[in-house]
Parts: sequence; structure tokens; C-alpha cells
Amino acid sequence: MLTKFEIKRSKERCRKKVALVFAVCFFMLSFFDKFCVGNDAKSVKDSVINITLDLSVRTNGTDKVKIKSVDYNSDEKTAHQVDLPLIIGFDPGHGGRVPGAVCYYEDREILEKDLNLKVVKYAMQGLSNYTTSDGKAVCVASTHNLHKNKLEPPSLTRRIEFLEHASVIISVHFNSSLDKTQRGCFGIVTGSTMNPDVYKESAKLALLVVNNLNKKVGIPIGKTCNFNNNKRLEMLLTRNSNGTSKTLADRASISNGILRRPSDDGDVYPNGDPSDYYAIIRNAYLKNKKAILIECCHISNEEDLKNFVVDTNYKNVSSEKDVENFVVDASNKNIVSKEKLKKISKAIVLAVKDYFGLVKLKTITMATTNV
Repeated sequence: MLTKFEIKRSKERCRKKVALVFAVCFFMLSFFDKFCVGNDAKSVKDSVINITLDLSVRTNGTDKVKIKSVDYNSDEKTAHQVDLPLIIGFDPGHGGRVPGAVCYYEDREILEKDLNLKVVKYAMQGLSNYTTSDGKAVCVASTHNLHKNKLEPPSLTRRIEFLEHASVIISVHFNSSLDKTQRGCFGIVTGSTMNPDVYKESAKLALLVVNNLNKKVGIPIGKTCNFNNNKRLEMLLTRNSNGTSKTLADRASISNGILRRPSDDGDVYPNGDPSDYYAIIRNAYLKNKKAILIECCHISNEEDLKNFVVDTNYKNVSSEKDVENFVVDASNKNIVSKEKLKKISKAIVLAVKDYFGLVKLKTITMATTNV
């Protein structure tokens, strides 16, 4: 009969053997994955699907729905049999230590960067329910993954590089103005006709978004947009195709919810058109990418803030129990309405749906039989 000491030693040896077997198996699997997969697998590092943290690839068909999730931070994972999907790129404005516009509601601070990110995340979730009419996957990517857990947001140039595979780029913002009477939504697009297709199509998508925000959410369409007075900016002139001059006021005004604002530093595109003021628009345009910047509403305007952002049922109380009944952003205790932001995101989703002619992803019911 074995003594207690011998039994204990025997168990320890067994545990070591089991651990050794697992280690060998893990090494073999890693070796196979890295060297033996072959050309049928694409490294996520080199694949279009590396551009989002949680990317769901879904194909629409009568017999299957294929879902693939990829970890953005992993360069070793592989993706098998994934066709090039339709990629919608999102850029939640600002981020990290850059808050964007700041406003207050009943002494509660509201940061634009938080609103931008929430709307983008809701929109990404909404678009995961769609596919193209010919069954291609619809994927979403967001630049917020670039500065996750970092204080410094990525440069606007880096954001465009990150979204280089996207068919369209949508930058989400909430506006603010010293003129508290300014309110409403509008879209910003390129003002250059160097690429006629990008010029036309970006305005088409922006107009769809603005009209949806107006008709489906109730946000008025912005009519004016004040810029800081700048002598140099006022002196800038451009030339129309017929050679006549066009003043700054003509070039930097909101027309039917669309704003085309030129740069104020004198920079021009290769064809001589003034470059765009907003870097996200300018950098995308230089890569022949359609990009739009959406100002969802003015959080500096009391009506816009109450009607489209905050939870007006919120009561500024100190009791933790009472606070739990309201929507509290854990990062900085901003009080916002999830439902209102979801309505804004839905308006964006439906605009993208109409622009690309997307269809709802089919739900497949698996039949079971008793044996």
C-alpha cells in the first residue's frame, strides 16, 4: 500500500505530465497556424478586416449566416474564406484628452467626445443587421480603436490611413457656437470638384443623413454657421470654371443642410481648387475617398440639448440609489439619453442603408426533428 507521501508525489508527477502534454499541443497548434495554413488564410495584419476591434462578417443567404469576429490587437489571428466586404468607416470626433465641445446641463458637464462615441457605437450595431443586395458582407470600422486606453487621440491623417479600405467615411460630431441661437444639424463635404464623383456622392450621402435627422428625429436643419473673423480668410478668392471670382461667403455657407468650407491657409489641391478646411475631409479627398462630417445638432443651444441629447427626467440628486434610475455615463457622470442618441444613430444607419441599397440580414430558423 502506498503511503500518503508516495500518493502525493504520484499526483504531482501526473499534473506535470498533463501540463507538459498541453504545452506540447499548444506549441504544435501555434506552429501549424503560423507556418502551415498556406495561402488560403490572410494575416489579419494585412487583411481589410483588421480595421475594427469587433468586426462581424455576415453573409446573407438562404442556407447560412457566417459570423467572424477578429481581435484588432492580435496580429497572429487569421481569417479564412472571408470575401471583401462593404466597409463603412466611422470616425467619432475628438477623443482621449481632447473633449471637443463642452456644455453643461443642470451643472452636469457634457463632453462632445462622449456623445460622438456613443452615436458611432449605436450606428455600428445597427449596420450589423444589414447586407448588400447581392449578399456581400457589411462591415463597420471605427477609429476609436486607434486611441483605446490612450490619452492622445490619433492624428486625422492616421485616422484616414486606418480607414483606407472603407467605401465611405462618416465623422460624427456635435456642434457648439458662441451664438447660442444657432441650432440644428448639417453635413460637411468637400468643396473641390477635382474628383467629380467624390464631390457629388459625398454630398448625396450627407444630404440623406441630414434629411433623416430632420424628418425622423426632428432636428432642424442648420441655416447659418459663424466662423472666427479672419482678415486673411476674407481676402481669399477662388475662381469658378468660367473664370469669375467667388467670395468667401459663397464658399463657406450652409446650403440645404450642406456646408463646403475652404481652408484659410491658402493651400490648394493639385487642380488649383482651395483645399478643404476640415482635415478629415481634406485627407480623405486626397485619397479619393468619400468622407462626410455630420454635426448632429448644437449642444450649445438649449433647445437642441434638451430635445436631442439629455434625459430631461434626470434629477440632480446626491442619492446613489436615485442616480441609478437615470442614464449616467460612468466616465465623467454626464447625464445623457440613450434613446435620443440611438435615434440619431438610427437616422445615420438608414441613410447608409438607402445610399448603398442595403437589405436586412435574413434570420434563419434551424428546423429540428425528433428521432
